[in-house]
Amino acid sequence: MKTTKQKGIQNILFRTEAPLEEVLVLTELFPLSEAISERLQRFSDILMGITPGAYDVMGVFGDWDEDNGRILSVFDAFGSEGNAFVIRFHAGRLLRIEEEDPDRFEQVLDQCVLHELVHALDMLVIRESCGIYHSRNSLESLSERENGLFWGVMHYFSFLRNEGVAMLAEKLILEESISSPSGEVLPRELDKLFRHLEEQLEKEHLIMSGSFIRELCSSVYAYAADTMMKMLGVIERRLPENDNEKIELLEKAMALDLSEWVVLIFSKHQEVLSRHEKTLSVLMSTEEGYSRLMLLSLQFHFDATELIRYCTTYCERQLSLEELEGQVRKECTSEYDVEHRLHLKAGELLQVRTEENAELIDWVLSYFYSQSDSINDNRPFIGYMDDWYVLDMALHRVGLQELSIE
Repeated sequence: MKTTKQKGIQNILFRTEAPLEEVLVLTELFPLSEAISERLQRFSDILMGITPGAYDVMGVFGDWDEDNGRILSVFDAFGSEGNAFVIRFHAGRLLRIEEEDPDRFEQVLDQCVLHELVHALDMLVIRESCGIYHSRNSLESLSERENGLFWGVMHYFSFLRNEGVAMLAEKLILEESISSPSGEVLPRELDKLFRHLEEQLEKEHLIMSGSFIRELCSSVYAYAADTMMKMLGVIERRLPENDNEKIELLEKAMALDLSEWVVLIFSKHQEVLSRHEKTLSVLMSTEEGYSRLMLLSLQFHFDATELIRYCTTYCERQLSLEELEGQVRKECTSEYDVEHRLHLKAGELLQVRTEENAELIDWVLSYFYSQSDSINDNRPFIGYMDDWYVLDMALHRVGLQELSIE
């Protein structure tokens, strides 16, 4: 299938993987490939507003069994590259559903295709997280004792974010009644996660249990959409009905990289984290540093004097106005989207600097551009959490924005 559009799908191709024979694409699997192609094209058109450009899709029919027996489709992030996406479909399971329940099959195929296509369009953020995960420089910022435990927690947060984006798309575009679970599940799951972390530390284990992580992640589908909506400040009864507004909301979800996602989760669930403060020092690198961060995150009533006092605890000196202007003018080359956004916020603060607020702004910006803050900026995914808090409060104190984390 070929088109001449500058955005969206250009080509859709299909192949098989062992043990399926290639000839099946032109015979038994042909109707299935046609049904998938129609949906890919339709959803691609709907998602045109968040599509960075033109892309191809390779659908791969397989017959794997190394899972729980329920997976129908998978976006292959490692097999995809550039503007060529690979989506794998379990041919046998899909055909079985079509034979046993044709009406359900239509709904299931809609969900599969849309879900994996959204993962594909979200690939830049997914790859950013994977790239940092496998980066040697990132690993150097963790001690041997912390390594596996830290990445186990980050894997869960990453999985929750990625599935939250895809399932929000299902809710918005398919208008599926993905029912919100009774009560709020995420606090319970966070408690479970950090209790397991405590147990591993007590046993002096350096990694999380693989079976525990798999079980934790498998339950994500029940509350991922609900969690994403809460993180975006949306409740179900206020979901947009206008198509353009739906795409804007989905785009907002996809714009959250893992660093920002973790900051939001920690900020909106402080009551859970405060119960596990000592254990979370493993993530923050020092127990004292985390204690100070908890104090900051729980005290959004900090006035200018208290915020200045916090910053002076870590800054060796207040940077001069000339130095701050030089820092703001520098191009931000960080691999983290969150640092780019905070760098822009720093520029906004400097633009409204007056004699009345100069001391506050100068100390806050000195803190942001200092390497000696409460969490090392090189800490993967969470290094800018403290900077976010400080800049957020400063922007609120000078009247530029409402508190975004509370």
